[in-house]
Amino acid sequence: MIKKLTAFLLLMINLFVAFSAQAAYDITPTAKSAIMIDAASGTVLYSKNPNERLGMASTTKIMTGILALEYGNLNDVYTVSPNGDWVEGSSIYLNPDEKITLETLLYGLLLKSGNDAALAIAKHISGSEQAFVALMNEKAAELGLKNTHFANPHGLYAEEHYTTAHELAKLAAYAMQNPVFEQIVNTSQYKEKPVGERDGRVINNANKLISMFAEADGIKPGYTPETGRTLVGSASKNGVRVITVTLDCSDDWNEHKMMFDHAFANFERKTVLKKGDSVGTYRVKNGNYNEVGVVIDKDIIMLVGKNGTGKYEIEMESEHLTAPVTEGQKVGSARICFEDGSVQEVSLLANGDVPVRERNFFKVIWQLFLALFGME
Repeated sequence: MIKKLTAFLLLMINLFVAFSAQAAYDITPTAKSAIMIDAASGTVLYSKNPNERLGMASTTKIMTGILALEYGNLNDVYTVSPNGDWVEGSSIYLNPDEKITLETLLYGLLLKSGNDAALAIAKHISGSEQAFVALMNEKAAELGLKNTHFANPHGLYAEEHYTTAHELAKLAAYAMQNPVFEQIVNTSQYKEKPVGERDGRVINNANKLISMFAEADGIKPGYTPETGRTLVGSASKNGVRVITVTLDCSDDWNEHKMMFDHAFANFERKTVLKKGDSVGTYRVKNGNYNEVGVVIDKDIIMLVGKNGTGKYEIEMESEHLTAPVTEGQKVGSARICFEDGSVQEVSLLANGDVPVRERNFFKVIWQLFLALFGME
């Protein structure tokens, strides 16, 4: 049975942290909701109403795209429905009964934001739009997106189609871990690979961030009259990737650029704990020693501010330790909890050997004899 040894070790360390910088001024004055996170750790670098449920418009297609990659193959060939898989709004103009690769559908989905491409992908992967929407919501639950719900694969307005800036950022960070998804959203122009009679037309990326900001590498804009302008951005510099989200934002291109500038001017990646660092001791029963030191099993790397001081707490868990214990043995786990609310989990390893305590049989008998006759 695992016993929680909630050991809140409040440690002050000379890190370059300035989370107050995120509130120093409003980087996104026209956004109803916004957030910027470190893609690697999920650390929140800036936020404004990040947990408010709002419409997401075509940023929906991030989920559609990542599911297409996880459940399909780029070389799959889909036969368009007799009605051309028509959906109102943006389109890649699929022709009835034509054949098209999943790769072309994905570029049409994520670069041109084709609603018809979204419907075609849904039907190809799951057989129907309804079944694919169920898959989208299953994936959202798997990723822990409790305030996200999908009603369609393209993002046209529906009352039960919503997310939050924070959860959309988490989804985007997950999607960018897929190298094919990452490549697609960072492509300025794609020439279709025709199947049959399709003409191999050129698809241009509607995401202006790619051309506005040298470090931008994604991801997806969107708009409906009901939700307003939505945008999910990504930018990478010096090994750091930040994900930015604005919902209902009239000046989204410029405000994402301001978030990128803010991130790269004020934050850097820092190793805050190193593999092998000691975080305390555990008691050991029946050992030559009563306790053993414990160390973490990996480096803890965070994106932190360039000025100021930061705090973190360590919550340790372990099983009851009984000798023998060997050096390097996993003896428990810990959560590294940072002041910004982010958490990283580590395993705890014994920092030395603790052999079983030797017991002399005759000495034990003698001690029992003395205790029996009250001679101790």
